[in-house]
Amino acid sequence: MKRIIFILLFGVVFLGCSEKDDNKTVYPEMNIVKILPTHYEMGDVFKIGDVKLFNSEEELQDVLGSRYWDKDLVNLDYQKYTVLLGRMGSKVVVKSLEHSLKKLGDKKYEYSLNMYYYKDAPNQTAFFMSVVEKLPTNSRVLLKVKETILKRQPKSCNCNNKEEEKNLNNEPATIIYNRKYNDYMIFLLNNQTYYYSCNESLPKEYIQDELPVVVSGVLKKCADSGDFRLNIISISKEECFKSYNEKLEKKQFALKGVVKYSDFYKEYILVSEEKKEGGKYYYEGMENLFCPNLDSKFCKEGLKISVEGEYYIGEEYDYKGSKPKGGALISVFRFRNYKAIKIE
Repeated sequence: MKRIIFILLFGVVFLGCSEKDDNKTVYPEMNIVKILPTHYEMGDVFKIGDVKLFNSEEELQDVLGSRYWDKDLVNLDYQKYTVLLGRMGSKVVVKSLEHSLKKLGDKKYEYSLNMYYYKDAPNQTAFFMSVVEKLPTNSRVLLKVKETILKRQPKSCNCNNKEEEKNLNNEPATIIYNRKYNDYMIFLLNNQTYYYSCNESLPKEYIQDELPVVVSGVLKKCADSGDFRLNIISISKEECFKSYNEKLEKKQFALKGVVKYSDFYKEYILVSEEKKEGGKYYYEGMENLFCPNLDSKFCKEGLKISVEGEYYIGEEYDYKGSKPKGGALISVFRFRNYKAIKIE
């Protein structure tokens, strides 16, 4: 009887040891076939820290549609590969990522990201996407993120080979966070070119994406590096910047319309009625901006008013709309130095 009990106990111990050893199994790092570009504008498709697996094109289409479709996913063989999409925890534009994937156990994996970013980068929820070797259906992928904050170093204004140099005096510009260079840059509206601030970092109050400003300084194009640099002499915020190719259309121009708040421009505008003047038509539904912004007493949705003042027409890159930055130019209509506003 004692011998039977001993055998049973030994069997329990043996089985227990076998299970413990299995948990300690060390798996080799798995191959990541393709790392796709970081996405930012997917909305809240799932919670922070979640990683989704897609083993068919239909599954991916159901979640993302075709808007974020990457050329590397066209004709992907889902019999061999799985697409992983994860939402990172930090709301920041990322400079670079290091990816790794390892197996933890049966249908359990860990996806590790070393994330490098600048502290002053704009806040935007980041998503990573990659293609890995086929994972079993219903697998669970845990996301592990290590963050490293980088420190910016001001660029020198000196070029080894200077190609061009010219003075800039009170020119309209916009501070833009350029994702290609991972830096805040000065986008000059009149020549449609990005410039680095090279004498020192931009003042803290100017570290804002899509901030209209007026700048003076010395422009340089460096032949050795191929970049453009701006030695800033003065910079100031502008309530409403001058549009690209903006020209005075009418010195004194009167227009009737309805006041409306524009989600596109984030201000109150005048939606005009149809008008003909000097052989030109100003069509119904045209959106007209104001500089300075419309007085608060007129900022009422549906209020009918007439405005008289200097009328400008220009162009502007569609930064605030659905098109990518640097996309198509759109027409901009703006009253400046307007004096007469009458409630109809």
